[in-house]
Amino acid sequence: MGLTYEFSHSKDRVAGDDPVEGAVQMDTSCGPGQGHSIFDYKGQESAVGKLPGKTL
Repeated sequence: MGLTYEFSHSKDRVAGDDPVEGAVQMDTSCGPGQGHSIFDYKGQESAVGKLPGKTL
């Protein structure tokens, strides 16, 4: 099975920002919104492009 990638935000009071054991932590610090909303991930699509074999 492949790797698991975790995208989390530092101010997410719902899901939290604790690392998931065995997951590769992706850097989402470039975004101004660091909450739980899907809109807080807008503009961070470039982080997905850093996954091996993935392009947007």
